[in-house]
Amino acid sequence: MKTYNVIEFDDIKDMLEVRAVTHRNNIAFYQKDKNKNFNTITYSELKRDVDALGTALLDMGLKGKKIAIIGKNRYEWAISYLATICGVGVVVPLDKQLSDTEIKNCLDRVDVDAIIYSEEFEERLSNLSDQLNVKNYISMDEGNLTINKLIEKGKNLIEKGNMDYMLAPIDNNELASLIFTSGTTSASKIVMLSHKNIMANVKAGQMMVHVDEKDIFFSVLPLNHTLECTCVLLYPLASGSSIAYNDNIMNLQRDLKVIKPTTMMVVPRVAETLYEKIVTGIERKNKVSKVTLAVKLTNMLGKHKMSLKRKVFKEIHNEFGGNLKLLMMGGAPINPNISAYFRGLGVLAIQGYGLTECAPLVTLNSDTLFKDDSAGLVMPGSDVLIDNPDEEGIGEIIVKGPQVMLGYYDDEKATKEAIKNGYFYTGDLGKFDDDGFLSIMGRSKNVIVSSSGKNIYPEEIESLINENHMIKESMVYEEKGKRREHLTVEVVIADMIKQKIEEHPEAKEEIRKVLLDHIAEVNKKIADYKRIHELKIRLTDFEKTSTLKIKRFLMRPQDQR
Repeated sequence: MKTYNVIEFDDIKDMLEVRAVTHRNNIAFYQKDKNKNFNTITYSELKRDVDALGTALLDMGLKGKKIAIIGKNRYEWAISYLATICGVGVVVPLDKQLSDTEIKNCLDRVDVDAIIYSEEFEERLSNLSDQLNVKNYISMDEGNLTINKLIEKGKNLIEKGNMDYMLAPIDNNELASLIFTSGTTSASKIVMLSHKNIMANVKAGQMMVHVDEKDIFFSVLPLNHTLECTCVLLYPLASGSSIAYNDNIMNLQRDLKVIKPTTMMVVPRVAETLYEKIVTGIERKNKVSKVTLAVKLTNMLGKHKMSLKRKVFKEIHNEFGGNLKLLMMGGAPINPNISAYFRGLGVLAIQGYGLTECAPLVTLNSDTLFKDDSAGLVMPGSDVLIDNPDEEGIGEIIVKGPQVMLGYYDDEKATKEAIKNGYFYTGDLGKFDDDGFLSIMGRSKNVIVSSSGKNIYPEEIESLINENHMIKESMVYEEKGKRREHLTVEVVIADMIKQKIEEHPEAKEEIRKVLLDHIAEVNKKIADYKRIHELKIRLTDFEKTSTLKIKRFLMRPQDQR
């Protein structure tokens, strides 16, 4: 595998200091103003704001304290994170979708001293204030204590000679961030990450996928999740790239056309939505055969074919700003046909695999060596093994490397169970192929064991089922109370199919027949003990986490035929 030479930063603070010099006048962020217009912030201005905010936070007596952040993705969120982690205390990013009870629980569990929030949380936090031990409330917008006021205060302190923050040393092995896991399979744990964990992941990512100052990242996933924070905040800043945030999904199309991004990080569901939009547009214009031929012809070209493809399919690219060339995907496996389809149009779509406990990436397809049906190759500097593999080579994925967390906060028992002999036991099942590419088979807690002792991995079957464009998503489970190994699949039909049923109710049975035929074809591709016995059709989506993973542990199968 080809790897790129990159600058190795000691910590996040070191990265900001270096880039403020090497990319002083380059655009670091595009920031929306009240009129929804984008203004630019250079790397030197970013460093100035981070230093000023950090100085003011120290002046408030927050040295070594825990500071929570909650709100939409925006510049103020980014500088709050950077200022806290680069010399003040421990940053605690919170999911903006949390309920009031969950917010209180998170703040209490880690003894947060200050919280930085956006305006939509003003009333909620005010109502909770009597129940919380939080001493400082800092608004990203209006109020008595705001980010802007603190930045101005910090600038004045620095002008008077206060260098406490700018000279604050960073121990890259110490606790820097506390991240609440999504809790899709169990109660939420709190992951402890250091600068070393995070920057090791950033460096490995840079070595595998090249981006530079010409690239513009467009951020759509929540920044409180490690995937977005590492890959679409710190990774682009380490590379001298620019970052823009989408504040509302309703503005997505408009923002894309204004910013013209080159790179996006998405979960599979978002990639599938983009794919469906493109395919529907091509079909509506009766250009399927024309596009198919153009893809085949451009595939025959040499190393410049991707840039030429973007010119050939300019009309399609213009819907996404015209410059999109890299789509990074994580969170769950994606239909490999979708990755191949994007590449046919001139967008390299690659996926990786990771967990919060690994800051987060473990494997990644590189920009020069990739397989659409895999989660990629082991990140440089890491050791990834399959523990106790079965006859098919499937076993638990375990990871050793500088990105592995310090442990779980205030939970020594869980830490000892998860980290043994330096290896983090992920709870995920996978196998390597002969070329070193990892395939994810599913969560160990989701495995269905047949009466003959065979392991059935629901996610493996779901990936085959989801290849049908009529299916939005699916969940395979064992139906209790019926004969042994009675596997049922519950599918959510695609929006365009649901619309067809609403307009033509008589089409429902025909659609069901087509889906049953598809399930029959899937059954031919898998072992007998994995065969699907029953199909149930949903008209509503499964309940999801904020990263759009199905909450399997909460699901109660239902038939909405």
